[in-house]
Amino acid sequence: MKRFGIQIAACVGLVLSSSPVWAEDHGGKTLPQLDVALFPGVLFWMAAAFITFFVLMTFIGVPGIKKTIDNRRSLLDADLAAAGKAGEQASLVVAAYEASLLDARHKAQETVSDIVAAAAEESAAHREKQDQELKHRMVVANENIAQAKEEALKDTQQFVNDLVQEIVGKVMRSGIETKTGQARS
Repeated sequence: MKRFGIQIAACVGLVLSSSPVWAEDHGGKTLPQLDVALFPGVLFWMAAAFITFFVLMTFIGVPGIKKTIDNRRSLLDADLAAAGKAGEQASLVVAAYEASLLDARHKAQETVSDIVAAAAEESAAHREKQDQELKHRMVVANENIAQAKEEALKDTQQFVNDLVQEIVGKVMRSGIETKTGQARS
């Protein structure tokens, strides 16, 4: 497509280069391009200009364009290679990140497991301590109850003996008073 554009530009250049010939006065003829006597000169200069432009384009224009295209292609290839390397490095970084994330998760899980185990041990030790304290309190409470029971039984027997003596004493007095009251009547 570009080559075609260059050829059209060359043809337009040739046509414009012959414009001074059109402006000349040719003895009253109105259309100098139709004057057959001018054809050999015009054709010669057209061929010379064409050959000159063709040579210039062949040895200067096209190689320059080709060099530019090759430079752009090499830059693109270098950029693509760099992008490929960057993509590989990015995938390595992502893999390293995922590995470190997995490692961190494992460490976190181990830490949580250790904390749960330590909490369970601490809870078991605390529970065992509470159980021992409760057993001790139960033993002390049972001893206190047994001691209170013995004291209550001792005191009860003494109280019952005193009560019985008092009742017997009252009954005896009331029986004596009753007998004395009956005897007086």
